[in-house]
Amino acid sequence: APTTGFERGDCASSVECYIKEHGVSKEEAVEKIRKICDKSWRDINEEFMKPTISHLLLLKHVLNLTRVTDAVYWQDDAYTNPLSLKDHITSTWCSSSRFS
Repeated sequence: APTTGFERGDCASSVECYIKEHGVSKEEAVEKIRKICDKSWRDINEEFMKPTISHLLLLKHVLNLTRVTDAVYWQDDAYTNPLSLKDHITSTWCSSSRFS
């Protein structure tokens, strides 16, 4: 049975692409991609700290899209395996927390 998106006929994941391009293990690819993501977060945060008025509107959209992408892909590929995101969505949207 196919185990990767590419073998199933889907688009290859970023991890699968990195493995093929650099000839590394899955663990090494995941670690490298996490480092790339961490650096990207630092870059986004740095730019957000010195915005101009025109910059600010665009940066808010970039930041929000980045947050969603980070939540979907951080622990697992929740786009492909949506059940891995279920608890996160439930705790965010269905929490019974009340504000005083």
